[in-house]
Amino acid sequence: MLNQLRKYLPPPSVNLLTNSLANRLYSRFLSNRQEVRFSCELTTKCNIFCDFCTRTHFVEKENPQEEFLVKDMSDALVEKVLEEIERFHNAGMRVCFAPMGLGEQVLYKKFFETCERVKNISKNIRIVIVTNGIQLTENDCEKILFCGLDEVSISLNTNEVSLYKDRMGLNKYEMVCNNIERLLLLRNKSGKKKPSIFIQYINFDGKKNNFSKDIKRWVRLMKHSDKCYVHPLVSQAGFFPDSNFNHKLKGHFPCTQLLWRIVIKVNGDLYPCDPAFYSGGVKINSLLLGNISNTSPYEIQFDLNSKPKRIARQMRKDDYSRLPECDSCNTYKLSPNIFFKIPLLRKLSGYKWF
Repeated sequence: MLNQLRKYLPPPSVNLLTNSLANRLYSRFLSNRQEVRFSCELTTKCNIFCDFCTRTHFVEKENPQEEFLVKDMSDALVEKVLEEIERFHNAGMRVCFAPMGLGEQVLYKKFFETCERVKNISKNIRIVIVTNGIQLTENDCEKILFCGLDEVSISLNTNEVSLYKDRMGLNKYEMVCNNIERLLLLRNKSGKKKPSIFIQYINFDGKKNNFSKDIKRWVRLMKHSDKCYVHPLVSQAGFFPDSNFNHKLKGHFPCTQLLWRIVIKVNGDLYPCDPAFYSGGVKINSLLLGNISNTSPYEIQFDLNSKPKRIARQMRKDDYSRLPECDSCNTYKLSPNIFFKIPLLRKLSGYKWF
C-alpha cells in the first residue's frame, strides 16, 4: 500500500509513514518472508564521475588502490552466482537479482544476456537494476523491455542542470531526462506493466528541498507501481563521511540487510550488505564472508551460527566494538526500525532489541 501511495505524497509524508508504528509492525511481520537479494557487481566500469561515490576518489587518486580494478566480473564467477540463485529458487525461496555496485552495470559486456539467463531459471525471480540513465538509448530501452526486467531505478539525483554537472561531473542532465521519458513512453506504448520505473533524487544540502514540481512532471507519465523518491546523502559503511542524513532516533538499531542480502563484489568477495561496495578493493574484515568461488551463500543462509547471524546478535545487544564500519554507517536508517525495546527481556537476555 505504501509503495502505491508514495507516488503521490511529498517526501516528508513518505518518511513519516515509513517510520510509523503500523509500518514497522507490518515490516517485522514480513521480515521472515523477505526475498533473498543478490546484489551483484557485474562491472566496475562507469561513465560518470559522481563526487559522492567512493569509486570516483579511487580512480582519480594519484596512487589509486592497487586492489581496485576497473573490470567486468569473470564468466566463472557469474556462473557461480547463477548456480547459487538457482539453489535458493529451488528451495522455494523468493529471489531478487540486483546488478549494482561501483559501476554502471548496463556497461557489463553480457548484461542483457545474464538477465535473460536469470529469467530462464524462473520468471518469478525479480530483476532490479540501478542505472544513471546515460545508457538508456532507444536500443537499450527496447532490450530492457524484452529481457524481462522487473524494476529500473534511475539515479537522476537532482532537478538542476548546473548541480547535475557539479555533482555528477558531466553535462548530461537533459540527456538523462530525455532518456527517462523515452523509457516511460516505450514501456507505456508496449502495454506492459513491467518494468516498474523509479526515479531517485538526492537532497544534497540536507535542507528542505522541494522536488514536487519535477515529481509531478514524471507522475503524469508514470503508471502502475512507478514512483519518484528523495534520499539524503548517507554514509555507506562509513566510507562517505559527508553524510547529511539526520534521523530522529539517536544511536543504532539493528540492520536488517545482513539477514537477506547477498552482496558479491566484482572479484567474488561476499558481504551481507550493499554499503560494503563502497570500500572498493579494500576488504572489510569485520563483514567479509569469503569468496563465492569457494563459499556458498546458500550454506551461509541456513547456518544458524553463520557470520551474518552472529553480527545480528551483536547488533541486537547494541555491541559495535567489532563492527567499526557498521558503527559509522547510517544507510540502514533509510528503512524502518523493525525492532523494539522491551526492558524486562533485556534484563533477562542481555539483548536490547527484539
